[in-house]
Amino acid sequence: MTTFYFESEVEKEGELRQMGFGKDGKIGNTQILFCMMIDRDKNPIGYRIFKGDTYEGHTFEKALEDLKNEYQIACSVFCFIRLTIRQKKCGAI
Repeated sequence: MTTFYFESEVEKEGELRQMGFGKDGKIGNTQILFCMMIDRDKNPIGYRIFKGDTYEGHTFEKALEDLKNEYQIACSVFCFIRLTIRQKKCGAI
């Protein structure tokens, strides 16, 4: 998961580009959230783009559910480089 920010303060209702919390401290710019999923060999297998004002902790479950449905995956194993989702949230995965 990462954020892409834009040198813009313009927000439009319902658009992807919204004000949000950027991990790199970019305040006052619009952004989108980008989630890329990779396999064990680091090959990309899917991605999702979320509105910039979406809380990062709410994106993982949606991206995972979409991926499971698309590829009929019954069981998954995940390795996080940097865990930003609260531990109690991970119990639902």
